[in-house]
Parts: sequence; C-alpha cells; structure tokens
Amino acid sequence: MKVLLRLTLLTLLGGTGFAAIAVGSVPRDHFAVRDGSVLPPGLHLRVPFVHDWQIRPKTGRIVFGPPSDKRLLPVKTSDDHQVGLSLTVSWHIVGPGNRPPTDAEVEAALTGPLARHFGKLPLREVLQPVSLEQAAVDARGPADVALSSLHATASSILIHGLRLPPDLDAKVRQDLLAEVQGVADEATRVEASARTEATSAASKVGARVTGLEASWDERDATLRQEIGGASTKIRSEADAYVRRRRAEAEAAEARLGAEAHLAASRAAALRDKLLAQALDGEAGRLYTAIEAARNFKVGELDPTLRTRLTTMEAWRRFFLRTRVRTPRPQ
Repeated sequence: MKVLLRLTLLTLLGGTGFAAIAVGSVPRDHFAVRDGSVLPPGLHLRVPFVHDWQIRPKTGRIVFGPPSDKRLLPVKTSDDHQVGLSLTVSWHIVGPGNRPPTDAEVEAALTGPLARHFGKLPLREVLQPVSLEQAAVDARGPADVALSSLHATASSILIHGLRLPPDLDAKVRQDLLAEVQGVADEATRVEASARTEATSAASKVGARVTGLEASWDERDATLRQEIGGASTKIRSEADAYVRRRRAEAEAAEARLGAEAHLAASRAAALRDKLLAQALDGEAGRLYTAIEAARNFKVGELDPTLRTRLTTMEAWRRFFLRTRVRTPRPQ
C-alpha cells in the first residue's frame, strides 16, 4: 500500500517526478540506509517519495551517567559494595555493509560485561583513580566481545567519575578521615621521637665537643711549652755557634795578617839585598852615576867644589864616585 501511494504521487507529478530522481552522496565514515539496506560511503541512486533514505555515522558514543544518575553503570565490587560509574564508550562499525546498531542496542550489549569487568575490583581500588583508569583500558577487551555481535568495536572507554550511595559515601569519608588522622598521629609521634633523639644527640655532641676542646687546649699548651723550650735551646746553641765561628774567623784573619806582614818584610829585605848586590858591580856603578847626573841640581853643589869641575872627565869622576840613593818603591 505504501509503495502504491508513492507511485500515485509520482503519476500526479508527471514528468516532474522523473526530474526528481537524484544521486545521494554518503560521506566517509558514514552509512546510508535505503529501504532497510545499508549502503557504504559513495554515490547511490535515490528517488524521493519512493526510497526511505537515512545517513548515519559509522561511529557513536554511549554515555553512562549524567545528566541522569539512573544511567550510571551499576557495579558491585568484589567486596560487595554497590557503586555507580560515569563513563563514555566510543564505538565504530567494523566492515562495510553492516547495519549500524542503535544506541539502545549498544547500551544493552555493554552494560552487563562492563559491570562484571569493573566488579572484579575491590572498593579500595575503585576509589583510586590510577587503578580505575587502568581498569578502563583493560575493559576494551570485554567491550569488543560484547559489540562483536553488532559488528562494532570499542574505540575508547573514558572514566568521568564515581558515585557512591549516601551511607557508603559517609562510611568511606569516615574511614579516610580515620586513616588520615592515624597518619597524622603517626607523623606527630615520629616528629616527637625525632626531636627527642635530636636533643639527645645534640647534648652528646656538645659534651663531646667540650671534651675535645679541653683536650685540644691542654695539648696546645703542652706543645707551646715544648716549642718554647726547644726554641730557647736552639737560640742558645745558635748564639754559641755564632760566637765560636766569629772567634775562629777573627783568629784566622789575625793569622793571615801576620803571615802577610812577614811575607812583605821578607820581600822588602830580599829586594834591598838584590839591589845592593846589583849596585856593587860595574853596571851598578854606571846606573848610579846616570841616576845621580839625572837628579843633579847645580844650585845644591858646593861652590868650592864647583870651581874644580871644569872638564867632562872631572864630572865623570865626580858622578862615578857619587852614590845616588834610589827611592824605595811604595
């Protein structure tokens, strides 16, 4: 009857009905449903008023939780506590030509497996974000198994939060408060013990330091005394050594001076002796005469004697008989 009605409408429209025949385009990551048949992405024939035509995405999301608490995923933990999880499951179709499932079908397929998976955890681990997030990562396996009958697979599972019943929430808060108080009491006890130990250690260290300082002072005084005595002894020995070396130097200087004076006297005597021996010969007399003539001053000659020295022979005999005193070298 439905098909007959559509043909009647096409007949009334006449030629305009054939003009309305068009090509429908299905985008990527989408499906087209035409009269109950699933069409993959691409171009497909579509006749208005004849074909039922719907375009649906290949992916979808199921949200357990807000805005309604009734949609929270009910989970019974391994230690028999009822809690509600708020999470989002993203899924997509596997393989072309498969009919996209509805949200109700996906939710019905996932509720039981996910509840059983998270129910393996005790309440303490459910309350820990790290454990809960790891459980969400591991939940993709059970979700894929549950969605396989719908030709779909889970892309990701994201945890949003946890909702506890009022009585359980009060009990958990009380337990956490007691645990925190216990930790605080333990910290206070440890701090008091540490302060006591620190005070005792400081007292022991102070006594030890005092004893060491006294010992060091005593040792310092002893060393100073020993060093002072050694210094006096060394100074006395040094003075005696200096005096001894100075006396030895003065004696050596006097001895060397006497030896030098004796040597000079001997050299002068030897010189005079050799000079006298040299002057006693013929050559010595000539040398004496020459020196006398060279040093002769006429004004010093006796006038009486000068009247007799009138010839060169007389002057020669005069100078040969005269001895010239040769000055001694300094």
